[in-house]
Amino acid sequence: MTVWALKNPTAQEHVAFVAASLKQGLSRFGWSYIHRCDLWQLDELPWSELDEDQTDCYKKAHFLLAVKPGDWVVHINVPSYGLCTAAQVIGGYAFDSAPNEVDDFRHTLKIELSTLLEFDRNDANVLPSISNRLRLQGRFWRIGQVAEFEQSIANLTHRAVVLPPNQRAETYHLRNDFGPLLTDLTGKIQKNNPRGKLEEFMAEVLRQVPGVDDVEEHGKHKGWGTDNGADLIVHYQTGLPLPGLRKAAKLVVQVKSYTETHWDMEAIHQIKTAIDHFGADAGLIVTTAQPSKEFKQAFELASTELAEKGKLIGLIGGDDVARFVLKFGGEIIL
Repeated sequence: MTVWALKNPTAQEHVAFVAASLKQGLSRFGWSYIHRCDLWQLDELPWSELDEDQTDCYKKAHFLLAVKPGDWVVHINVPSYGLCTAAQVIGGYAFDSAPNEVDDFRHTLKIELSTLLEFDRNDANVLPSISNRLRLQGRFWRIGQVAEFEQSIANLTHRAVVLPPNQRAETYHLRNDFGPLLTDLTGKIQKNNPRGKLEEFMAEVLRQVPGVDDVEEHGKHKGWGTDNGADLIVHYQTGLPLPGLRKAAKLVVQVKSYTETHWDMEAIHQIKTAIDHFGADAGLIVTTAQPSKEFKQAFELASTELAEKGKLIGLIGGDDVARFVLKFGGEIIL
């Protein structure tokens, strides 16, 4: 599949003519100001048999012969400046010899009306790489980022992107692009820290968190099943960093080295046990898998239950593990 961007007409009456034709199922292109310029016919003739006008029309428009069904065409600045109209082609090039009111734009491509889409090239649903390519760059040009174009069309069709207040579209899409990278980083953290090594790694990162005084690798010394639910015990300071306004606190951490989706509820039971056993102020579950919906629901119930006792619990799972490590342990891995 190829995406073709087409230069808009210059005169407003031509723009209106092309826009109206698109709504009737025909994409039109100019440089057909004479009636003897059917590209298929000209393509079969030697250059010596073409007159000056035919030569000019052929040179300017012969690329249309390469447009195939399934390709997309995008008319730039149609129906007005800054707007674009896109559609998928269902029929190859044809010459429209019938007289028309502008006496031009006889080069045509049949389009699928159900795909016809008018949009602002600066719409947040249009990926920045595509928005940049939807500015005039000649009579025509190919947009090589096919996957990004298709994603933009899907976004526009479903109005998928709603920008948070004061956020640039470019920033929104950059954050989106980082998603797979975060998933990959969490996977690499899990892969390179097998078995109990993940606890050691998280202890190393937690030591970089501001306010943390010490991290005990409790599970490492106790062994599996004998740590009373605490793989790590974190001693930290709460309050303002001012004399007399700081208070020592204790956090218990349960670390789970999983892949894909975290379904096992045992970690929630373990963190509740650890908070009680060690008299901790808070608990934290870290899992390299993406927490399931059911796990999140059970976690919220436990959080509400513990809040009534003045205790807090947190959850860092899946991609958030990578975010946490980059924020506090960037110097460790970079």
